[in-house]
Amino acid sequence: MTQLDIFLARAVKRYLTRKPVLRAVRHSEPSIICSADDDAQTNDLLVELSLKAIQDARNTSLRDLAEKNKELPDAVYYDVYPGNHYRLLQVLARNLARRRIIEVGTFTGMSSACMLRGMPESCKLTTFDLVAWRQFGSHLSEEDFASGRITQILEDLSNPSTFEKHLPLFNESELIFCDAPKDGIFEHKFLTNLTRVKPTSTCLLVLDDIRLLNMIDVWRAIKSPKLDLTSFGHWAGTGLVDITEGLRFEL
Repeated sequence: MTQLDIFLARAVKRYLTRKPVLRAVRHSEPSIICSADDDAQTNDLLVELSLKAIQDARNTSLRDLAEKNKELPDAVYYDVYPGNHYRLLQVLARNLARRRIIEVGTFTGMSSACMLRGMPESCKLTTFDLVAWRQFGSHLSEEDFASGRITQILEDLSNPSTFEKHLPLFNESELIFCDAPKDGIFEHKFLTNLTRVKPTSTCLLVLDDIRLLNMIDVWRAIKSPKLDLTSFGHWAGTGLVDITEGLRFEL
């Protein structure tokens, strides 16, 4: 995204937020409506997994996590569904993962906490970031890491040589959740690296914020079977991609 693009997006947002309806919105972002018939289509696996996840998420609750971390301001979003993806992440971890989950972008650890809660004891979660989890008001604890169920690695997965080092980990994963900076740079490089992954079992990629302007071209460049699940995930966009046969990403 160029500096001109950023300037225009901010100008449009400033204009739109003058309107009465948007003035009452907690958070808004400019986006683009795109046709779907000329984009990569979904498949039966994604539809079946999504239907089950939607129903399971509807019938579950994360109220206990919200209560446990009530001193953290973002804890109020745990149990917002639809509108946030936390319940959905929990049930996807429970329904899909048996060996390995990878998260790209730890931040305050809300998504990690949800997936930890859902995944079976046999599963391990590896979360990547550039900043240690302790540097934030985190939903994770020392006990979580001491259990051995979750590990944080502080490395940049947009770097091809760094990604290569962790390629066996990605090959073993059944669920990869990417909630990275959406800066118009990282996701392009990371998904290019991800095309090298050869999953050894069914593997689902979950992309956050696919409706943001910086993510529109990223989502459209994915040619593998995919499904926009925004209405049942995060309001800024939730995309599911079947990468069992590898990821096709063509910028």
